[in-house]
Amino acid sequence: MLLQDIPEDNNLVIELSMNGQKYEFPSKVIRKVNQSVLVEPIRINGKILSFNSSGGGITVSVFLSLIIYDKGQ
Repeated sequence: MLLQDIPEDNNLVIELSMNGQKYEFPSKVIRKVNQSVLVEPIRINGKILSFNSSGGGITVSVFLSLIIYDKGQ
């Protein structure tokens, strides 16, 4: 499945891998733009998670997992 095939308002899980640690965050597709999707920001305790680093040398990998629900039920 391509990113542009993911329907708007669909739930997904963002898997973040950083320095050997993996974290999972629920999110939702809010809009499709060209061949990309915009997702809700990751919030922790009401604050938006930022990937800025002043020290440098940090590599962040992000993977999306689509959650498909049968909307007929």
